[in-house]
Amino acid sequence: MSMNYFMCTFTADQIEAMMDEPLLLDRWVLQEPAYGEKTDIETAWDVLRQALVDVGFGDAAPFVDDALFNGASLLNPDVVKAEAEDLAGWTEDDVMAAIMNLPAGGEDEAYHLDVWQEDESVLDHFNTLKEFFARAAAAGQGMVCYIA
Repeated sequence: MSMNYFMCTFTADQIEAMMDEPLLLDRWVLQEPAYGEKTDIETAWDVLRQALVDVGFGDAAPFVDDALFNGASLLNPDVVKAEAEDLAGWTEDDVMAAIMNLPAGGEDEAYHLDVWQEDESVLDHFNTLKEFFARAAAAGQGMVCYIA
C-alpha cells in the first residue's frame, strides 16, 4: 500500500478551531468535509520534501498525532503564505537537479526515490504543490496536510 500526501484548505478560523479541538480534523476532512479545496501529490511527497529541503511541507507547523490516520500538520495562513513564497523561488530545473542529487540507499533514502528519479511526471506533482500553496495563500487560507 502506498502512502499519499494530502492537502486541504481551511479558513483561519477553522484552523484555529482544529488546533483547539483536534477531533475536528477527522470530522472536517473525512466525515463531514468542510474544506475549501483538496489535492494530493501521491507518492512523490517524500522525494519532493527532501529535494525542496522541506519547503512546501509546513514542517514547523503544529502537528496533531491522533488525527487522520498518521497525524496531520495544521498550517495557519501566515505559514501557508511563507511556504508559497518559498515555493515560488523553485523552478522545474531546480527541482529535477535536486531530485537527481538525492542520496540513494540507506535509511535516509526518499520514499519511492527510484520511481521518481526515473519519471519526470514528478514535476506535475511539484507544480500541483506550488500552485495549491499559491492559491491558498492568495485566498488567505490555512491548510491541513496529512499522509494516508
